[in-house]
Amino acid sequence: MIEGGSGRIEYLDAIRGLAALSVVVYHVLTSHWAWMTEAKVAMMLFNGADAVAMFFVLSGLVLSYKVFKRDLVIDADYYRKFAVSRVFRLYPAFLIMLVIYYFYEHRGEDYLALWIETFLHNPHYFWEEALLMRDHHHLYVPDWTLGVEMALSLLVPFMVLIARKGDRLFIYFLVACVIAGKLYISEFTLLFGFGILIAKHFDRIHDFQDNRKWWYRNRWALFPIVIFLYSIRHFLHIYPLPDSIRYFFDSILFVNEFVFTGIAAALILVYLINSEKGRKFFSAPIFTFLGKVSYGVYLSHWLFTGLVMNNFEYVKNTLASGSELRLLLLYTLFAVVVSILAGTLIYYLIERPFIKYGKRIASRI
Repeated sequence: MIEGGSGRIEYLDAIRGLAALSVVVYHVLTSHWAWMTEAKVAMMLFNGADAVAMFFVLSGLVLSYKVFKRDLVIDADYYRKFAVSRVFRLYPAFLIMLVIYYFYEHRGEDYLALWIETFLHNPHYFWEEALLMRDHHHLYVPDWTLGVEMALSLLVPFMVLIARKGDRLFIYFLVACVIAGKLYISEFTLLFGFGILIAKHFDRIHDFQDNRKWWYRNRWALFPIVIFLYSIRHFLHIYPLPDSIRYFFDSILFVNEFVFTGIAAALILVYLINSEKGRKFFSAPIFTFLGKVSYGVYLSHWLFTGLVMNNFEYVKNTLASGSELRLLLLYTLFAVVVSILAGTLIYYLIERPFIKYGKRIASRI
């Protein structure tokens, strides 16, 4: 939770929670219905693929906001405390859920023999994923995003130092990151950078009111363009670009869909920060609660979608009477409700205790 010009800005937590739910519904749709045009259209609304962009922009914003607001000095002492707190924030819940995924993947086997086999004969199988090593996502496929989150969040203080030197220098830095691309630096640095820029100018965005600006007067008319950019991946699934244009963007400009969805995510946050009605609406308790448990929802939902898919025919024929539509509705309801329940348990039993413990450790070093 962070504080803004008008008090606690819980609505940012709410956006994270809604993004997590969109991931749940998105993975329900892609687990069986991805080939259907109707499902592709639904994915534009429940855009879990690009909720990742929203997560990264939010992380850049939240992690840098207090530094700008309080004009904190970024030195070795600050960084040690920041890094320790961040590790305790992300790792404990992830590791516990990864163990659960491990045993679920090997359910029905002799667990003692399984552990011996894993840690004596194939020691890299579990630990490469547990340490968020690149391209090792066997048990919990979406954990590639956590590797990006951990690596880039630890770079945020250094990016803030660049941003403090001036917006122009920081933009040059972000453009260089896009050009460098996957080979030398994460393409998602750009998305964290958007969040850092928003944090730096947060109060100005919050208080901005100038109807002389045409884009401000017509911001509602521009919003469909923003939504299009946020869902551009799914539009291109339905209406693919010619190979030559695709090659130009991917191989010449080093620009992929995440660049556009990152821009859209940043603009959505800017609009929300500036909108009093939007801030009030998303500050409702139900939304802020979803924000609190969002990390647990994200970590646990893969287990429940897998549970349904591993028993697909039974669920379809027994519980859904053979109806695909009824199955989709039951499947979605089950995945959302159970993921929220699991996320709540993860938050109160794992996340909160370890966050507090991490803060105590950080205060002593």
